[in-house]
This record gives sequence, structure tokens and C-alpha cells, in this order.
Amino acid sequence: MLYRGYRRRWGQRKPGNPAREATLTIRFARVTIQGPKRIPRRKEFNGKVGPITVWAIFAHEESPPEGIEPISWMLLSTMPVETFDEAIEKLNGYLLRWTIELFFKALKSGCCVEERQLKSFQRLQNCIALDCVVAWRVMFCTTMGRQVPDLPASVLFEEYEWKALHSYVNKTEQVPEQVPTLGWVVREVAKLGGFLARKKDGDPGMKTLWRGLLVLRSISTMWLIFNRRPRLQR
Repeated sequence: MLYRGYRRRWGQRKPGNPAREATLTIRFARVTIQGPKRIPRRKEFNGKVGPITVWAIFAHEESPPEGIEPISWMLLSTMPVETFDEAIEKLNGYLLRWTIELFFKALKSGCCVEERQLKSFQRLQNCIALDCVVAWRVMFCTTMGRQVPDLPASVLFEEYEWKALHSYVNKTEQVPEQVPTLGWVVREVAKLGGFLARKKDGDPGMKTLWRGLLVLRSISTMWLIFNRRPRLQR
């Protein structure tokens, strides 16, 4: 099947490539491909693999701007693709691949989930569930800090967190009545994790942010301790 005129907004992927809108031609069909010659020695394969039936989706940019490489994807799916909407669904899922890779980067490199040494599967499962929440927060803070930096920091940070950060950064006990912006808090937290914040550095990434969040945890904990109301003496 052939469909023309599918439009998609593409963000910047490489330095010097501005965001643009591309028009893609979508083709999809059911195809049969030959199975691999080299296969694992497993009983279920019985020594060979026959032809494999899959659905192929080809998305190609027919008329890219001059000097820019056209977008051209060939996707193979075991899920049925019999309509244009189903083809677009698979393409939109493929567009999330980079987001998924970033999530697992935060999960493996930031939370060090592969280094967990727990004795039982249940304990490991519970630990990974918590690590997923932490990885999601790091990734969400990074994304929101870039896309909507003017939002109040209270949408992602507790009051004591941004107050502790403000006191630490400005070396003062006085905190502002107005909540600072999310962009400012994310940037300052990233500085705690090693972000240099130079003009050409752009926005902070997840690595400096997750390091900074660890430091912020210690800062905010001490801020809570030192700002407790003194108990009345009897």
C-alpha cells in the first residue's frame, strides 16, 4: 500500500540542522523473508528456521531540502500493519526509541541497576521498581527544564528543596516569597553535579542532573534540620 503526504515535525538531531517539517511517503506490505542460516543450538529450532512473515513499513522523504540527507526508514514488525493508521502507529513508536534509550541510560548509568547484589528475585524486582521512579524523575526534570523553563519550580520540587537550594547558592538564610522558575532550579542543581553553565554548553544533561540531585538531597536534609522550630523549654 502507498500513501503520500504524511507530515512530521522534526527537531534538531545534528549540530547545524535546524528543526523542519518533512513530508514522507509511506509504503507498507506483508513480506516473507528467509530465516537466518546460523541459529542457536536449541531444541525448539530443530536445527533450522524456515521463512519468516513480517510487515514492512517504508517511510521515505521524496523531496528533502537541498544539501540535507533525506529521511528514509525501513521498519520490520511482527505486528500486523494493514491500514495507514497502523503504519503511522508503528512509526510513532519508533520515534520514541531515543527517549527509551535515555531512560535506560538513566536507569543503568545513574541508578546503577546492573550492579545490584540482592539475593532474591523479589528484592531485585522491588529495587528496580524504585530505580525506575528515580530514573523517570531525572529524565522528566531534564526534559521539562528545557521545554518549559518558565514554570514554577514547585511543579517538580518540594518547597524545602528549592528553598534549601536558594540558601546554598546565595549563601543566605533569607528565602524569596516567590517560587523560582523551574529552569533556574534545574540549572543550579546541574551545577552541583558538575555542569559548567558556559555560554556554549547549552542545557544541562541527565548525567550532571542526577549527580546534582544527590547533592541536593544532602543540602535539603540539612536545611530541614537547621530550620526546625526550637522546642519550648519546660
